[in-house]
Amino acid sequence: MDKTLAAFYDKSEEADSIFLAINKRYNAIKEKVINIGNKPTIMAGSDFRGTWYVPAGKSYMGLLFEDAGGDYIFKYDNETGSLPLSFETALNSFSDAAIWLNCNFNSIEDLIETDKKNGLFRAVKENKVYNFNKRLLPSTANDFWESAIAQPDLLLGDVVSVLHPHILPDWKFVYINQLSHVKK
Repeated sequence: MDKTLAAFYDKSEEADSIFLAINKRYNAIKEKVINIGNKPTIMAGSDFRGTWYVPAGKSYMGLLFEDAGGDYIFKYDNETGSLPLSFETALNSFSDAAIWLNCNFNSIEDLIETDKKNGLFRAVKENKVYNFNKRLLPSTANDFWESAIAQPDLLLGDVVSVLHPHILPDWKFVYINQLSHVKK
């Protein structure tokens, strides 16, 4: 429940309760990785019409990667939106990243077929590529864009489960899918 809308319906107490529960769950997950030693390197985003857009260091995704115990190359960037990169800069920055998150493809083959250079990334070679497309609606609308911002605890749990599967061994992905290989 949106806390602003709740005020119009005299539901502020209920909204506060929901917000505090989500906050508590988020911080409990974050606490599990706060002192973790092994922080896998993360790459994010993908090429869109010749520009590779990645989360800036202080964007909600950049901060999520940090909270999940990941090592994101742009973590020291102070911007809050997206950073536009050339493919060459993305390859230079992320060629050895262990995990690729928020890759908007459904299979490794689609990813490489779109641009063969995508096969140069370590995460692709090691099949460690993930999208946020688990909750696609029949209309192909993606629920990630609708509900993840209101349920950051679930999104954090997904990312922690990718980066550190031993931390939340029974976690069932809510938003994340691992890209698969299409059987031919």
